[in-house]
Formats: sequence, structure tokens, C-alpha cells
Amino acid sequence: MFQTADQAMQHHILTQVARLADAGILTSTATRDLGPINAANVREAHRIQETGAAIGKTTLTGF
Repeated sequence: MFQTADQAMQHHILTQVARLADAGILTSTATRDLGPINAANVREAHRIQETGAAIGKTTLTGF
């Protein structure tokens, strides 16, 4: 079900990305983590994004 023709290439690409991230060459754009997913944090994340002034990514944890 999850097999694709380019699965080996995807592995190669993700391995390269992991190496670059480990070396500090690639960095995340996540700038703010609001903690676990709950109604209050989702509302806050939405409020932040609606301001139009958010820089980077706002994340929630606990999926």
C-alpha cells in the first residue's frame, strides 16, 4: 500500500536532509512551540497566525 516507484530515491533524499540538519546546515523555521494540543493552544496558534505578523512556524505537540 505504501510502496512507490521512487521509494529508494526518497530514502536517499531524506538521508541527505538528515545529514544536513545534523550538521546545522539546514535549520527548522519553527520559532514558537505552544505545547500540547488542546483547545486553548489551538486558539492561541490561530490568533498568532491571524495577526499576519508571525515569523516562522508556530507548532503544537502531541499528535
